[in-house]
Amino acid sequence: LSIRRQRQMCIRDRSLSAEEREIDGFVARCKGQPVLEQTAITCICSIAKSVQEEASQENLLVGTENAKLHVIDPVKNFEIIQTIDLPSPPVQLAATGAISVEYKVAVLGRDAKVYTVSDGHLTPHVLDLDAHPISIISSNKFVAVGCMNKTIYFYNLLGGLVHNIYLPDYLTCMERFSTEHHANMILVGLKNGEIRLYNEIMLCSVTRIAEPIRAMKFGWLGREDNTLVVPTSSGALDIKILARAAKLNPSAATSKLLQEQVPEQDVPLSIPKKTRVYVEQT
Repeated sequence: LSIRRQRQMCIRDRSLSAEEREIDGFVARCKGQPVLEQTAITCICSIAKSVQEEASQENLLVGTENAKLHVIDPVKNFEIIQTIDLPSPPVQLAATGAISVEYKVAVLGRDAKVYTVSDGHLTPHVLDLDAHPISIISSNKFVAVGCMNKTIYFYNLLGGLVHNIYLPDYLTCMERFSTEHHANMILVGLKNGEIRLYNEIMLCSVTRIAEPIRAMKFGWLGREDNTLVVPTSSGALDIKILARAAKLNPSAATSKLLQEQVPEQDVPLSIPKKTRVYVEQT
């Protein structure tokens, strides 16, 4: 029901004549007003307008309770330039690309599914997850979804599962990590206070905080280009600055695991030779 209809239904009075007079006045006030659909905003993010750079202009992507995704241009007096209908109300958005060139938006729906919007159109690729999702990260190569079963799932842009990461504790949030020398990396916040930095499946760094992590935001703050702001469960704000000479290499345990996996993956399969009957039948 619209807000106008809800207000009309709330008109009640002991005297029937007084109620009728109030309803008549309500109808007279609303008679010339257009019918507007009002809803609530559920999530919001930004996307580059023409060039994917830090100083470039950006548009807003706004998800609403009535399962719509709006593209808003702040330059044009915050005009809605595009609207996409979604199967479920969005909970979180992760966008890559630029509006005027090519862009993709990974939409985490309330029905625990991940939808993809490409250049203003909803694609048929839908991700059905094994557990309830918590956070989502999107890049030019993959879509990472963190779930309540202590696992991060990595999907390609067509919706195929590539690999996953098992975490030592419950995941609370994720944040995209991108610097001048590093890209396509993700920060993972855990309930035990750990902040883990992954380059896809490779663990590069582990930082510990004394309290459970509630959220993270990485970006520019003051004169520092690479700053991580971490709100904790007690309401404190922990700020960490990345050193300019920091070397974000995979940890020794991750490198050893990859070295153990590579020889097994390089073993060729013994494929039988094609017989004459096989060639004739195919």
